[in-house]
Amino acid sequence: MNFTYFKRVWYLLGPFQKKLWWLLIVFVLSSFLETFGIGLLGPFLAIAADPSFLQSKASAVPFLTHLLGKAQWLQDPLFIVYFSLAIASIFLLKAVLFLFSKFCVVRFAFGNRAYIIETLNATYLDSDYTYFSNKS
Repeated sequence: MNFTYFKRVWYLLGPFQKKLWWLLIVFVLSSFLETFGIGLLGPFLAIAADPSFLQSKASAVPFLTHLLGKAQWLQDPLFIVYFSLAIASIFLLKAVLFLFSKFCVVRFAFGNRAYIIETLNATYLDSDYTYFSNKS
């Protein structure tokens, strides 16, 4: 596999190479929250449709039996409300992280653009006349 294109882009990033890794971490975290939030919708709909869903499935999962025995708040009628607030807060956090990631992308792109323009401008201004005459 030829990495020359990747090496050229990596060279153009200059001092922004380290920021690219932070951008990648923000995207992975955002994707994880997206997956986690979507994964909670199924259990939430099952519990909202049948509040005794946890008790009926507790025998199949030993951890759930232990959890239901220790935590009385899972059998509280307001558990559905608490669960929906938790899901809403996860989706709100996901939206904030999504907006933050878009802000980081725009800041990265425009900062890198300015760096490339300044570098090319300085290179062209420092070049002598023969460089330009040989180019044309």
